[in-house]
Amino acid sequence: MARPICHSFYQQIHYLDDRIPVLVNWIRYPPPHNKIKKGLWLGYHPDVEFQFIVQGKGAYFIGRQEYPFERNSFLIVFPNEHHFWKSAPGDCVEKISLIFQRRYAADILGKADFLNIMPHWLKLNDAEAPLIKMLSAEMAEEQKQKMSLWPEAVQAKLNQIIVLIKRASQRKQMPARVNPLATQVLGWIENSFSKSDSVADMAAHFGYSADYLSRCFKQAVGTGIKHYILQRRIVEAQKILENKPYIKVNNIAEIVGFCQFNMFNRAFKIVVGMTPSAYRGFYHQQAGK
Repeated sequence: MARPICHSFYQQIHYLDDRIPVLVNWIRYPPPHNKIKKGLWLGYHPDVEFQFIVQGKGAYFIGRQEYPFERNSFLIVFPNEHHFWKSAPGDCVEKISLIFQRRYAADILGKADFLNIMPHWLKLNDAEAPLIKMLSAEMAEEQKQKMSLWPEAVQAKLNQIIVLIKRASQRKQMPARVNPLATQVLGWIENSFSKSDSVADMAAHFGYSADYLSRCFKQAVGTGIKHYILQRRIVEAQKILENKPYIKVNNIAEIVGFCQFNMFNRAFKIVVGMTPSAYRGFYHQQAGK
């Protein structure tokens, strides 16, 4: 089983220069091992995230949907969408990660709705893929060297990338094959994670045994149903702690599906590394910097 790639618990993006809120990373991940890393691996952040797959196979899970990827796949994660990814067993994945503020790109293009019609998954052709790699590498170099007019150069290259993917999105795309049962279970969890974590109830809903459903989900997603529900609850709690200071911590436990505050407090600390109260203070301290 491939392990999900883990995200850090605090996902406010820190840019190298506030004038140019763009991060470019070219990363190569070795083949996964069978042990799932502890901590929070279900990520989210308030920015736009582009992922271009240079090589390797696997799947992104964005919201309630699975998006299988391979070489030259291009994935878009919109602001505040929870997501994670896993590579195929034994596969090395090389990908370019491009994260930027939606407002920044809207300023470049002169309109705020440039991403509204964009899909989460695209397959680039053999002419577009080298251009994405070249433009991403040039953006990273501009940020590193900071030569004359480098902010304008970064803006121009990001504009080119966005035009390329918008053009690709207008082509007829062959839909990626997904595991329909895993997608249905993810949808069920998204609708019900704050009410129930009963695998038996879920299995009865879909007409399968609990063992069969658990096995299929773990094979497709890379983690167990209960583990995924826990992650989803913790992420929802984080969002409330960050954005709704008027809701007391004690009440958040019940909102996200914990029947006892002590269980919530302990689970949050194990997954995130600090208590919910400490996280709220830490987040707002960092956000105020």
